[in-house]
Order: sequence, then structure tokens, then C-alpha cells
Amino acid sequence: MATTTTSTAQLTALLDALGECASSHDKPDLRAATGLAADIGKIAVSGDEPDVRGTQSALGALRGSLGEGTPAQYLQSVNGQVFLAGALWALSTVLDRRLDSIGEQRAASQHHTRKEQISQLVSVALIENAAVSPSELLNLKLRDGSNVRRDELSRTFSIFVQNGWAHVVSGDQGRKKFFAATPAGRDALSQGTTVEGVYATPP
Repeated sequence: MATTTTSTAQLTALLDALGECASSHDKPDLRAATGLAADIGKIAVSGDEPDVRGTQSALGALRGSLGEGTPAQYLQSVNGQVFLAGALWALSTVLDRRLDSIGEQRAASQHHTRKEQISQLVSVALIENAAVSPSELLNLKLRDGSNVRRDELSRTFSIFVQNGWAHVVSGDQGRKKFFAATPAGRDALSQGTTVEGVYATPP
């Protein structure tokens, strides 16, 4: 969370500067506040507790320095419409950041699920066959109807080898690589062991 913490410190400094500007000028230029809602939304979505609490504290201090009126009082004042517009704009921006994070999480989840499916295909192939070549799995389809890519298979087999789940065995088709499950690999694959983002799923 080092990046988020750095952003929180910068945000706090900006809030302090805005407070000084607002209190020292009759007609202060507060346009620097336009990015606040997006920054606060980002911290609210992805910041850890110290970041959120630090931001909340800085916001409270700035709000207190600008006056003691309540939201209801501001909304009943001559500038009530402006206050409402600003509040709604800020809320909308915070929600935008939340929606952005949902999209990112969904994309990561879909990628994660794809890796799981490929790992399961490789696991099943290794357990059901004495030896298997990645090229033999290229025609297999994932749940979304897409084919497994050669680079995806290569990465999965490489990780299996690195972790002792599989090893390269001699093939009878020239340089074509064949892999076989090791005894330890069969145990890992049957138990659904997880390693380095690749999921060995029981067939």
C-alpha cells in the first residue's frame, strides 16, 4: 500500500493548502479541489484503514475550518442549489471510481478463471495419459468457447515443471516435447494445490 499511502499524504497536503487559500482570500481560487473527489474515491475503494482514516481526518479538519454550518443549513441558504450540485458531483465522482474498480476486478476474475480452466485441462491430461504434448491440447475449448493458446499452455506446463509436478520425457516425434506427471505431481494435482497463480484442480 506504499503508493496509496503516498497519495494520501499528497491529498492531505492539498486539503491543507485549500484550507489556507479559502481562509486568506475574499474570492479564493479553489479549482484545485476538482480532483479531490476522484482521489478520495480511489482511497475509499482501495486504501487500507490508515489511509481512509487519515483522509477522513483531513477532510473533517478542512470542513471545520470553512464554517460551522450543517448540510441542512447550507441547503436552506441562498447558495443551497450550488451546495447541492457540488455534493452530488462529488458523490457521482466517488461512485465512478467504485465502478472503475468493479470493472478491473471483473477483468481480473475472468483472467483468473481462464487460468484455472487451463490448469484443469493440463492436470487432467497429465493424470489420464502417460505422456502429453501441449500441442495435443490446442484444440480444446474453454467455457467461453475460445481455444487454449500455445503460450498459455507453455506457461502452465513450465510452472508445473518448476514445481516438480511434471517433467519432460522423450517423445517419438522429433523435437516435440512430451510431459508426464511426477509422483509428487499426481498428489498435488489430485489435491488441487495452488502455486504461483496456477491452480491444479482435481479432475
